[in-house]
Amino acid sequence: MAEARRGSLPFLRLPLTGYAQTAQRTLRIGGILAVYAVIIVGGAFLGDWIGTSLKAAISPEAQTTFHRMILIALGLYILLTAIPFVPGVELGLALIMALGTAIVPIVYVATLMSLVLSFGLGRLVPERLLAKAFARAGMPRAERMIAELGPLSPEERTAHLMRSAPQKWIPWLLKYRLLALILLINLPGSALIGGGGGICMAVGVSRMISFPKFLLAVTVGVLPLPLAVLTGAKISQVMLA
Repeated sequence: MAEARRGSLPFLRLPLTGYAQTAQRTLRIGGILAVYAVIIVGGAFLGDWIGTSLKAAISPEAQTTFHRMILIALGLYILLTAIPFVPGVELGLALIMALGTAIVPIVYVATLMSLVLSFGLGRLVPERLLAKAFARAGMPRAERMIAELGPLSPEERTAHLMRSAPQKWIPWLLKYRLLALILLINLPGSALIGGGGGICMAVGVSRMISFPKFLLAVTVGVLPLPLAVLTGAKISQVMLA
């Protein structure tokens, strides 16, 4: 009986190892999702806080700190919008609602600065470190993809991804990646896929778009919201006149 039990132990260990690996991977994914949710909720609260703080600074009792608050708010806006998953659109609207349409051009330039910062940070991320991060997160396919793309040029990376893409629409996105970047930045709820900061950081990590082309794309991609705000303000003025 004892020998039978000892002989059966190796057999029993196999499924337990599989269960342990599955549980570990589930815990890692759960941790990533938890951090993801905290960042999104935290970004929304930060947007509300910036708007409330600026409204308080506009009050007659706090006029002496008004300009200082504007500079601090713009600095925070640039840094926060550059962070992946932070809802930059909401932060920009909070600034505009607090300070009026006169600040729209400044918010537009600040948004460009934050997206360029995200892109630059993405370019600085070593591909080896990125592969290790995917490995730790239990994503072996992403790890292998980074290892395969590492030695390739931007054109070779595009061709490789187009050949191995599992979905038919992915080659279209790769072929027209500047247009795809513009659409993703303006996609409603883009914070769920990384926000402007996360999207531009991913573009920088991919090294598939040069900086001049990236700057052209985001310059056009960020325009719709400021134009909509300014157009709406003009229409309101005409109707109230």
